[in-house]
Amino acid sequence: AFIRSGERVETEVPLGNCVLRYATGKEWFGEDDLFGPETSGFEADDVFEFEKSYQGYNGFTVELYVQPGGNLGVDPIPMSEF
Repeated sequence: AFIRSGERVETEVPLGNCVLRYATGKEWFGEDDLFGPETSGFEADDVFEFEKSYQGYNGFTVELYVQPGGNLGVDPIPMSEF
């Protein structure tokens, strides 16, 4: 999903484990080039587990900006990971 700064997106994912990888940059060049040579890639330290229980489905809210006391660690990854 392409998300502009300050916007929100909701999406459905299949049940199972999900690794969050994302790219950031200032100017969007399209799906092939992402943010061009200025693209930075990241992967979350945590694996997100999506499962169904008797109460329904679980979900997550992820905010992709640095915040004091935030709990999502990320590591830089090379663009070849996309």
